[in-house]
Amino acid sequence: MGQGRGWGHDPLGRGRQLARAEELTREARRRNDRLRPEWRSAEAYHDFGLRLTASELAELTGRIDDLVRPYIAMTRRDPPDDAEVALLRLLAFRYPEAP
Repeated sequence: MGQGRGWGHDPLGRGRQLARAEELTREARRRNDRLRPEWRSAEAYHDFGLRLTASELAELTGRIDDLVRPYIAMTRRDPPDDAEVALLRLLAFRYPEAP
């Protein structure tokens, strides 16, 4: 995420948020088979190995952020009556084992 967006500059806070997001992800995977079919097919669990520059990664995450912002639950005005809360995680970092 670009500077000024995302988890901020508190390493302990980021660690707690990451741990909570991991916990929520595991729980979502455990209950996936109990979801209504439309939610089961809408959920996505993807990892992509990308080859790009730092500036391309910044551009990509910025574009994704721009797409997501209108759907943020706390600020969305007039969502559809059947809208539910969903978690979308975006983690983008240089692969730690890359030379």
